[in-house]
Amino acid sequence: PHIFQLRSDAPPEYWWLVGTGCVLLLLNTFAWVRDFSRHSRLGEGSVLLRPTLIMISLYWVFSAASLLGMVYTRGVQFLHCIANTYEALCCLAFFKNLLSYLYFTGYEWTGSSLINIQLPPVCCCLPCLPKIKNSRANLRRLRLLIFQLIAVQATVEVFRVLAVLDCSFDPQAPKAYIMDLLVTFSFMSGIWPIIIVMRIDYERINRYKCIMKFLAIKVIIVDSKFLARIF
Repeated sequence: PHIFQLRSDAPPEYWWLVGTGCVLLLLNTFAWVRDFSRHSRLGEGSVLLRPTLIMISLYWVFSAASLLGMVYTRGVQFLHCIANTYEALCCLAFFKNLLSYLYFTGYEWTGSSLINIQLPPVCCCLPCLPKIKNSRANLRRLRLLIFQLIAVQATVEVFRVLAVLDCSFDPQAPKAYIMDLLVTFSFMSGIWPIIIVMRIDYERINRYKCIMKFLAIKVIIVDSKFLARIF
């Protein structure tokens, strides 16, 4: 429905949901401003600053896109395109921060040791995977898995936006389910190298509780993707 139709025909429950979304977005904005200013002050001049600022903006971007999608329903697919592409960029920022942290702790990708890659989400379906050397060539391959997530996510979302503009988008069509499976496979492949790198120095990285925070964000995002298909 058009935004003016919603204004005149929407039930009272809709406005309660919109009001709740506005309150949550306001609280999220305060938290974002606080974290943004704190990290900008503490991390001034650090190579970790820019990726960190990108990551802490993820919640605000998703909150704003969700609220605007409730009000402007005709643009919801475009808003999802922005939020999901930004999420993929956050995965790259997180991966870059992990590599920077390992570099500061003295870890080098020289090929002198082995890396365990039998980790989620492929450890259950591919238990025969061997360990790989910590070479720069393998590091580039891990980084390529992140880039494919950005490329696939952005491409699929752009096609969906074009289908909506062409009035041919059907979320129940077989093609839509195939695209969902493609994005899910790409998403799992994209978070795999992040988990691999986190496990390299798990003891020290785990002190910052970033693994649980990362998994919590991913559970929320994956859950939102499945809920979008149901409702």
